[in-house]
Amino acid sequence: MDWYVLGLELVDSQPVVKRKVAVPNDTSFFDLHHIIQKAMGWEDIHFHEFISEDCTHIGPFYIGDEIFDELDMGISMYEGQKILYIYDFSVMRKVNITWEGKTEDRMSLNPELIDYQNEAPADDSDVMEKIAKEFGFVSDPKYPPLYPEKPKEATPRDKVSVEKSVKDYIVTGEANGRMLVPAEAFSICCVSILTDHGRELYMDKERLMLCEKGKKNDKLMIPKVPERKINKNPERYIPVSVTDGELTEILHAVADYRKLPRLKEMDFQTLVSQTSPDSFSEEEKDAVTCAVTLMVSRIYHDVGFCVDYGYSQPAQLEMLFRDYNGDLEKVRDALKQLQQ
Repeated sequence: MDWYVLGLELVDSQPVVKRKVAVPNDTSFFDLHHIIQKAMGWEDIHFHEFISEDCTHIGPFYIGDEIFDELDMGISMYEGQKILYIYDFSVMRKVNITWEGKTEDRMSLNPELIDYQNEAPADDSDVMEKIAKEFGFVSDPKYPPLYPEKPKEATPRDKVSVEKSVKDYIVTGEANGRMLVPAEAFSICCVSILTDHGRELYMDKERLMLCEKGKKNDKLMIPKVPERKINKNPERYIPVSVTDGELTEILHAVADYRKLPRLKEMDFQTLVSQTSPDSFSEEEKDAVTCAVTLMVSRIYHDVGFCVDYGYSQPAQLEMLFRDYNGDLEKVRDALKQLQQ
């Protein structure tokens, strides 16, 4: 498939902050949100939404019927349209998204940063807290602290850090009615792939994890399910194809892309069964993680799942900023009514 090249420009920034990224054409707006966050070096601690040229509002599912769920909306549906991304409604950071063309397919589900101009302003994780205190909002015991714990370290925003962060993100794709898999289950599945296992693997659609046809007294780490139970519940246990050859092919493609020659000399079975993790460099560990994640993403997709990297509920104060387009007086009046 072709990949899109998207231009990202932070509105009213001095100096001008621009990015250019290449993304798969099945990228969802959920993915695009995370890609923008990483391209700007932001911390994803504030509310956001997209507005298309035809005035469609797209964002997280929990913010109202007038918003289309970004997990179900592919960017290809709006190819060529001007799109505005709004992040942090207390300061109204706006990013204009433009279509810069297409590029060739590549062996990856990872976006790529292909141009970087100037460091973006940092997230102010205290700004909503400060505004809330000014309004006396957080003194009400009905409402928890907006940010209970301040991030210990600021997210790096230099070109090298941003480029790596973008490259490490895995594109989920449009949900298209697929069941969402919690991030925890996804991680367990990745660990299962990295363990020594047999060849008959199944996806347990109730537990959202891989299992193997076999006896319970086997000593392998991956969960075992008796053959009779699998045959009795064909809708629950879905056979999946996970071959060492396919895993090796993905590993070599990632190693080639990241210029890690030692990994290209290994097959996946050798990697799992005979190699100590301590013998790898951090770059090699990242590449192995990327290869496994690509494989597990494909497995979940094939059986009708979509990985959910997790939504967090926005602070009520920031929801008010969105509803009143940042008008402080209207926000103040609304807060007074909430506290009565």
